[in-house]
Amino acid sequence: ADTGRVTEIALRAVIKGTGSALPRNRVSNAELANKVDTTDAWITERTGIKFRHIAEPDETTSSLAIEASRKALDAAGMSASDIDLIILATATPDPTATAADLTKNGTNPWVGVRVAPVRALPNPVTLAQVKADPRLQAMALLKYQRLSVQPVTAPEWAIMLSLANETTRR
Repeated sequence: ADTGRVTEIALRAVIKGTGSALPRNRVSNAELANKVDTTDAWITERTGIKFRHIAEPDETTSSLAIEASRKALDAAGMSASDIDLIILATATPDPTATAADLTKNGTNPWVGVRVAPVRALPNPVTLAQVKADPRLQAMALLKYQRLSVQPVTAPEWAIMLSLANETTRR
């Protein structure tokens, strides 16, 4: 029966673990001073920075996010199937194709795209894995210099699933 009372529902999010990842290439102010007109003291005095990490071509925001997510799951003593969502906040997302890139390749950049999940992969598949697999060399995703939304054929999807399952067994 409706009593007319408002029932409060407590929604909560719990942080059970955190993780982080940095690019392998660590550059000191002294190293930077050898390349540009500056000094360690000048940089430190103005920014407080002594070192910075610079991503190599095979290190992307998403690859570092995957590493950090795995560390967070390990820290929490959980697996990916135990959680609903991982939130990534970044000012440096992986590159995407621009309208100019698409036009230059002779395709129409003004296309509506509906992206919907088909099935969750048991493990992430990195762009490096896709590029390294000879069976995927003709994949539309690899035809452009930057990541973009591209169709994936059924055979390509089957290969992606096999790569995700191989990662599980490692």
